[in-house]
Amino acid sequence: MSKRDNYMRTWRCRYALNVLLSEFTAESLAANNLNSDKLPNNVKAIIEWIRVHYEESITVSSLAEHFNYHPTYMTSLLKKYTGHTVSYYITRYRITAAKNLLTANRRLSIEEVAYMCGFKDEKYFMRVFKKTEGMTPGQFRNAFCEKKLNLK
Repeated sequence: MSKRDNYMRTWRCRYALNVLLSEFTAESLAANNLNSDKLPNNVKAIIEWIRVHYEESITVSSLAEHFNYHPTYMTSLLKKYTGHTVSYYITRYRITAAKNLLTANRRLSIEEVAYMCGFKDEKYFMRVFKKTEGMTPGQFRNAFCEKKLNLK
């Protein structure tokens, strides 16, 4: 084995570990923000409920009704303590789930992924995905596959 082959293998390993570490860090920071002592329990409960039920049809009104709040009050409560809107959290969890499905199961169509993640319209899903991730779901899937293939 040449020094170059050894170098490339080491570089690929370090690259893979860095990618994994950055993904783990992002997930850890998100979890720490949710478990922060600064967040009231009712805000944590709302965010957790969204995380668990993201694939369902969720509106601000239905969510507020579930927690016995007025929609305006609930929206301002979340915004006050987190800096984000209710729709931000719904979209964030849906897009995260979509990214996982896109990379885990290449047999699923974009339309199937959209519906599984709570989006009722494939075109709207694609528009939201592109806005949040900077690329279409198909481009994301292909980029992930290429990144994975380049590590071998």
